[in-house]
Amino acid sequence: MLNSTKLFPPPITDDFVPRTHLQERLKLVARRPLTLVSAPAGYGKTTAVSAWLENSNLVRAWLSLDESDNDLATFLAYLVAAIQRQLPEFGLELSIMVDHGVRLSANAFVQQFSLQLDTVDSAIALVLDDFQAIRDSEALAVIGELMRHPHPRLHIILISRHDPQLPLSDW
Repeated sequence: MLNSTKLFPPPITDDFVPRTHLQERLKLVARRPLTLVSAPAGYGKTTAVSAWLENSNLVRAWLSLDESDNDLATFLAYLVAAIQRQLPEFGLELSIMVDHGVRLSANAFVQQFSLQLDTVDSAIALVLDDFQAIRDSEALAVIGELMRHPHPRLHIILISRHDPQLPLSDW
């Protein structure tokens, strides 16, 4: 059972102070397959991305990660669920496979995921908040596979307290 509250961006409060430089940089998200927003705790990363996302023309998929998402099946289920919250028909076969315990490799998942992205008319911003919680090599491999041949409709935004264990310089 998935915790649906993890699929909502945090609300923007009345005392939000816009970070214009970061907001300007985030406008480039739609041109890039991957954006990393990395800074220590309390620097306003999540709030800044959430505020930017409210004004973006992209389909907004949000996932707040935690330690329990280091299980590959859980991680994959949440990735699909984040997009399904905005596009309910997305990845139904993938959801069924994951729900029934079908063990998918990173490559197999990304192939199926990409086929589903082919059916979408709009670009998707998939925000993975608190990405520093993900240490599972298989979950990290999924992001690696997504970046090996990035789909033009998917824009991943990683929000993390430190640079993730991914080959960022290769991308």
